[in-house]
Amino acid sequence: MMGRVRRFANDIKSDIDAELRSEDLKRLQLELQQQELQLNDELRRGMQPVEEVIRRPDQALIEAVKQASPASQSHETLNVEGVKD
Repeated sequence: MMGRVRRFANDIKSDIDAELRSEDLKRLQLELQQQELQLNDELRRGMQPVEEVIRRPDQALIEAVKQASPASQSHETLNVEGVKD
């Protein structure tokens, strides 16, 4: 009879331990999901200035293209030998 009571108590203890571990794992999973969302938000906010710089046309480059060759502005062209037509 005492053996049965001990087994029963051990089974209950094992069940309680398993449930506590399960709850701890669920809590940990929720915390990790929240941290992932926070990190993603931080990364998005951190990348916004970088994306703006990448997408913004470089004004110096635009001016350089506009002023690239005086021949294009005066509608003169050069042939293969570099002589004006």
